[in-house]
Amino acid sequence: MKFSAISLLFAASGALAVSHKTSKDKHDSPLKGLLHRIKEEHRNIIDAYENGDKDVDKILSVTHTSVADITHASEGIMGDAKPISPEEAEVVNDVTRHSVLVEKKLLKYAKEILRDVRKRKLCKSFHDELQTERDVVSEASQVISAKLPEDSREDFAADIAAYLKVAEDRLALFEGEHCKA
Repeated sequence: MKFSAISLLFAASGALAVSHKTSKDKHDSPLKGLLHRIKEEHRNIIDAYENGDKDVDKILSVTHTSVADITHASEGIMGDAKPISPEEAEVVNDVTRHSVLVEKKLLKYAKEILRDVRKRKLCKSFHDELQTERDVVSEASQVISAKLPEDSREDFAADIAAYLKVAEDRLALFEGEHCKA
């Protein structure tokens, strides 16, 4: 009995130490937490395409939820008045580069489901979600760029331009000629 109590005490103190360290890290840089959340939402969208049989209703639902979460995280980033530190700027640029790769992958997947989207008359729904995401990223990128250290802005601008180009290509799939039934 004594051994179990001691084991529990050590386990609890270890969990408390890990919890304290984690919460301290989160308070050191809320920006990193918000950027991590954006990466998680990208993963959720990719998973919706890769898992299952390309169910367009499920993909649209996951996209809707993820765009809402990305919007919320972006608003948090924009609302933070502090300038971005050089360490945080590295994370910003990493997430932006990652977002470009994700967007390219999503463009490929969007082409694969386009026929089903047209059949189900979901073009406008997909278009609206993607336009919301693009608009939020565009607005957030302007605010973020102003907060970045001077030496990080050029790389960030190039990565955002690449992201927005691919986002426009994906958005164009769900409008005009591409999406006529």
